[in-house]
Amino acid sequence: MSFASAPLSEDSDSIVHHNVEMPYVCNIPDGMFVGRAIAIRGMVKPKGSSDSTRFRIDLCCGLLVQGDHTDNKALHFNPRFDSGGLFSGRGDRDIVLNTLINNGWGQEERFANVFKEGEQFHIRILCLTQFFKISVNGKHLCDYLHRIPCEQIRTIYIDGAINVDFVEYQGEPPIAHLHPTQNIHLDKNPIQYGPVFKPKIPFAYKLERLGIFEHQLVHITGTPHMNAERFSINLKAGEEYFLHIRADFPTTSFPQGAVVRNSTLRGAWQVEERYMSAFPFHKGITFDLVLKMKLDRIEIAINGANFAHFKFRGDVDSADVDTVSIVGDVTVQQFSLK
Repeated sequence: MSFASAPLSEDSDSIVHHNVEMPYVCNIPDGMFVGRAIAIRGMVKPKGSSDSTRFRIDLCCGLLVQGDHTDNKALHFNPRFDSGGLFSGRGDRDIVLNTLINNGWGQEERFANVFKEGEQFHIRILCLTQFFKISVNGKHLCDYLHRIPCEQIRTIYIDGAINVDFVEYQGEPPIAHLHPTQNIHLDKNPIQYGPVFKPKIPFAYKLERLGIFEHQLVHITGTPHMNAERFSINLKAGEEYFLHIRADFPTTSFPQGAVVRNSTLRGAWQVEERYMSAFPFHKGITFDLVLKMKLDRIEIAINGANFAHFKFRGDVDSADVDTVSIVGDVTVQQFSLK
């Protein structure tokens, strides 16, 4: 089996492999690490157009991905479209997840199949400290606990009844495990902070050097509590709020919920921004939130999708921001600023 040779494109946050041919085997750039996500867009082949009625995405610990003796597979993701028959039995149309260790499969975990034959899909596999968070078409599918340390993963293997448009490797490897008052001095401004894993809440990250500037990213992976009412993420300059994001979870009297964006001027709250197409958070389900600094605004992305943007109001200068804080009913899996 040969390695993938499709063209690559790169930006500061991801590497994308285009025009993917099956079977696809590729060394994962920089390996797997907490905070890395692999996104795959493609289409399940129409019924009857392929010899296979399944496809697989395997995150493997080496280059031996097929045969009787293979390297360990930390994650085996296997949607099935098997039809039942007179001699073949009931059929199998689940999504099966498993791990292969020393050529032996572990206990299967099964989920209802959300893929449709002949239809496009988008899969995102996010590696967190304790588990993989897997979403399909922007909706959370499942969490799969690590049975093999994610740092042992070296290779991705994709094959079966699908066509793949691209495979995207998102995230940069951690540069250090820092405490909130530490930073790494780089030759270029701005400097990078973090990542910080599982900090206590309330969490206040003091920037040793003032300011958040264009092109910087604040990256937060968190899990709302099962009884969550609200949590907030704040960029502060002293006692002023440069950006305040507050998630108010739906209740019986307020079923739509709200994600409020605001700032302060001389300690007084300004006009709230509340527009959203749908409430993006769910109790007990891990989310990935990125604040991307632009010249005149902050772009807010949640689970890889654009959620909103917050225009600078001129009340507080981004160069004066000295703290990132997180409070409320949430467990932070990882925080970084780069």
